[in-house]
Amino acid sequence: QAPESPAVRVFDVGCGSGILSVAALKLGAASVNGIDIDENCAVSAEENMRLNHLDETRWHFYTGNLLEDGQLQRQEAAAPYDIIVANILADVIIPMAPVLQPCLKPGGIFITSGIIDFKETAVVNIENSFIDCSKECGFLRQEAGRLIISGSEIKRTAEERAVSFNGLSSLIENTSFFNNVSGAVGIYGSAKMVMNQCSFNDGSAGYGGAVYSESIGNVKIERCIFNRCKADYLGAAVYFKYQKFGQYVRGCECNACEPQNSSIFNVYEDDIELKVR
Repeated sequence: QAPESPAVRVFDVGCGSGILSVAALKLGAASVNGIDIDENCAVSAEENMRLNHLDETRWHFYTGNLLEDGQLQRQEAAAPYDIIVANILADVIIPMAPVLQPCLKPGGIFITSGIIDFKETAVVNIENSFIDCSKECGFLRQEAGRLIISGSEIKRTAEERAVSFNGLSSLIENTSFFNNVSGAVGIYGSAKMVMNQCSFNDGSAGYGGAVYSESIGNVKIERCIFNRCKADYLGAAVYFKYQKFGQYVRGCECNACEPQNSSIFNVYEDDIELKVR
C-alpha cells in the first residue's frame, strides 16, 4: 500500500539486496536509508536501485552494526523515520526492537517479515514493540520456555494465530491486538498463561475469535476488553476446548462480539466476570 504522505521516510534495517527499499520507493516513499552489517549488501542494494531507475537523491545505503554502535543509534534517533522495515532473523529482531523504537516517529510503523518460530529457548521478552504482519502470517510461534509480551501492539496477522504458545508459562499484559484473522492468541499442551489488561479488536476464527485454548494448564484472563471479535461457531471472544478448574475470565468486557450468546465458551459460571454489550 502506498504511503499517504509524500514525505514518508523509510529505514530498511538489514537491507540485504535492497528489495524492500525498492518496493518502498516504488510505492511512493520520499526517501529510504538502508543499513546492513555486510558491506557487500550496500553495494548490491545500490546496484538494484540503479537497475530500477530510482533517483539517487532518494536513497542511501551504508554498513554498520546498529545493535552495538551507540553513536549510530543516536544518529538514526536524531531524525526518526515514519516506517521501519526489517527482514531479518528472529534472533536479531527481538533485541533490535527496543533499539529501533527511538528511531521511529510517534505513531510510526515497524514492519517485520515472516513468523518468529522458537523451538528451544529459555525466555522470550517482547516489550514496547509495534508488529504489523500485513495479513501475510502469524507473528510468533513458541514451543518451549517462557514468553513475556508487554506494552506492545500486534496487528494484521493471518493464516494462524498471532501468537501460538506451547511452552512452560506466559504473561501477556498491556498489549493490544488488531485485525487478527485466525485469532490473536492460541495456547496449547500444558502451557500456563496470564493475560492482563489487554485489548482484542476485530479478531476472527472458527472457534475463539480472540483467544483459543486447548491447554491443560491454568489460563487466567483478567481485565481484558474484546471488541467486535467473531467466531464462526463458539467462543466469540474466548474458547476453551476443555471445561476444567484453573481457567477463568474475570473483570473483562465484550463489545459487539458474535455470536453474542457464546462470548466465552467452556468456563465454569463461578469463574466468569464479564460485561457483554
